Amino acid sequence: MIILFKKIPRDEIVARINKKYPNHEIIRFNGFSGDATEITHTMLSNDLFANEKLVFLSDIDRELWDQVIEALKHISGSMVVFWAEDSFPVAYIKAIPSHEMVESKEKKNTAESLNPFQLANQISTGNSVNLWATYQNLIIAGHSAESLFGIMWWKLKDLARKRTTVSFSYKKTLFNFMNAHSLARKTGGELETGIEKLLLSLKPTDLK
Repeated sequence: MIILFKKIPRDEIVARINKKYPNHEIIRFNGFSGDATEITHTMLSNDLFANEKLVFLSDIDRELWDQVIEALKHISGSMVVFWAEDSFPVAYIKAIPSHEMVESKEKKNTAESLNPFQLANQISTGNSVNLWATYQNLIIAGHSAESLFGIMWWKLKDLARKRTTVSFSYKKTLFNFMNAHSLARKTGGELETGIEKLLLSLKPTDLK
C-alpha cells in the first residue's frame, strides 16, 4: 500500500500511523539525501521474522525520486509506504504505482499568486527555485501549458536580446525550452509534463 501526503502536518501522519498500523515496525527516512539503495533495500527486503513494516518517507532529495519510485513498483502487497512532501510533481505522480493521495484542503490560491506573469518576474531575477512551484499552481488553477510556455519563452528571448553577451548556460536554457516545446508537438507528448521536468532541472545559473 502506498499513501502520498501533500502538505499534511507530520503529527497528523504519525497519529494516522499509530491508529491504523499500531503493530507495524516504522522505519523513517526524513530529509534523506544519501544513497537511494538504503531506502529501496528497506522497501524491498523481506523480514526474516515476518514482522509487518511501514516505511515513512518525508522531504526526500528529489535526485533520488526516480530510484525510489522504481522500487515502489516492486514492493510486496504487505508493505506499507507513507510518503510526505510539500508537493508531488505531476510527472512523478504518473510514474508512481497505484496509490492514495491525502492532500491539505487549505486554500492556497489568491488573485495575486495566480498571476501568470510571476513566471516572467522569476525568470528575470533568476529565481529557478520557485519557478516550478508557480508553474504547477497555475496549471492547477486551469492555465494552459501552452500559454505559460509562451510567457516564459517571451521573457527568455527578451532578456537575451537586451544582453551584450549571452552565456553558454543561458543559450542552453533557450535550446532546452524550445526543444521541449518542439518535442511535445512532434511526438504528441504532453507539453505540461515536458515543461515541468525542465523547470525542475533548472538552476539559478541557467538563467544568468
